[in-house]
Amino acid sequence: MNIDLTCGENQKYKKSIEVFALNFNTESKAFSMPYCAGDDWFQVLKCPLTIAPTSLSFQGGVSIHFARQEDADAFGAWLIEADKKVRHGFTTMRG
Repeated sequence: MNIDLTCGENQKYKKSIEVFALNFNTESKAFSMPYCAGDDWFQVLKCPLTIAPTSLSFQGGVSIHFARQEDADAFGAWLIEADKKVRHGFTTMRG
């Protein structure tokens, strides 16, 4: 799944990051990723950041817009690290 990050602070800013999966809870305004750890297929990596996007679209791809570039960069860094853990979990799964 390709995630496009943009921000209002810098109109030229656009970062694309490829991840296995991404979920968004509209009630808690929190992002997460499902992953497998060993033989436990129902783990969830929750984004620890308290930032929220100003807009979000899951239609025709995923586009996430933040007000500040600092927030977009921080979220992008979390996406990359979380996706590494997700992919590692799938390569080491049992069962």
